[in-house]
Amino acid sequence: MQAEIQHYLPGMLLILIVSLGLSLVLSRLVIGFCLKHDIVDTPGQHKRHKEPVPNIGGVSVLISMIVSLALAWFLYPDWYDTGLPWLHIALGALLIFGVGLYDDLQPVSAWLKLLAQAAAGLLLYFGGIKIDLLYVPFVGEVHPGIWSALISVFWVTLLSNAINLIDGLDGLATGVGLIGAIAVGAISLLLNIPGGVALSLALTGALAGVLYFNLYPARLFLGDSGALLVGYLFAVLSLLAPIKSFTAAALFPPLVALAVPLVETFTSFSRRLLAGKNVMKADRRHLFHYLGHLGLSYRATVRTFWLVSALSGAMSILMLFWDKSLVVATLVVIMVAVLALFLILGGRLRGAALKKNRR
Repeated sequence: MQAEIQHYLPGMLLILIVSLGLSLVLSRLVIGFCLKHDIVDTPGQHKRHKEPVPNIGGVSVLISMIVSLALAWFLYPDWYDTGLPWLHIALGALLIFGVGLYDDLQPVSAWLKLLAQAAAGLLLYFGGIKIDLLYVPFVGEVHPGIWSALISVFWVTLLSNAINLIDGLDGLATGVGLIGAIAVGAISLLLNIPGGVALSLALTGALAGVLYFNLYPARLFLGDSGALLVGYLFAVLSLLAPIKSFTAAALFPPLVALAVPLVETFTSFSRRLLAGKNVMKADRRHLFHYLGHLGLSYRATVRTFWLVSALSGAMSILMLFWDKSLVVATLVVIMVAVLALFLILGGRLRGAALKKNRR
């Protein structure tokens, strides 16, 4: 029988401290290495920074997590759920990180990254981390059957890109990811999933260390290696809850905890589809761009997103005790409201630009 998670807390604290300490040290080393070897993100069309900045912060995140989790496993081997496919999780993480790192060094096709994300999703699926139940409002729980693999891969791909899509301002994606990791860790704690708590704490420490160097003006970027990796890990963490609880409702609290990147993903793809544009092509029409156009400062925009993420995280924990239909309704209302906000702001900005050009 699985021991109560309270027995693991001293070791969990060790994971957090080691991951945070390593991330701080490694981030400093990565910055020095990148500047010496000219591995930087240069200012460009869709980028706001004015000076070249090292862009492989994912290296700090990955190594900090691996070392802290390995140390915890060595000292407390009975912690880790034998039922969790750690090898599949690790292989998927390395695949996502590897493609992201290659893209940071030499840009690759968006379709190649999607292929890698789909492959990572299949690794998780064959390891047993998958969506076996769906909750349909007013219908109840539905077994996807043969569609389970496709839905699971889609979910992993969606979340893998979610953090990357909001990585447009210094400290934005890293801070939102940090808040999401804390919230999902709390959910794993309440659901008594030691593996989920350990993974969340390792991610929390790693992101906190990188965030110190990622705040405006950033000295280090997450890069695709970091943003895609963090998104993938959130996919893993969100799928551990339904595995343990055997109910589709358990998928919703982690989903709400990540409301900010998920809503950004949904609205970005919807906006590009409605405009007849390539959904894979980056632009400067994300919500944080609009907030900047409305007069919010760099720091105010980031703090606004952090605040919304914190509220989403708190709501996700409370939702463990809410009715499932209310959860779904809340998510739909949030997404529709934000999409409407996008369209209204976009229309006003386009109108202002046309008037300016006519003068």
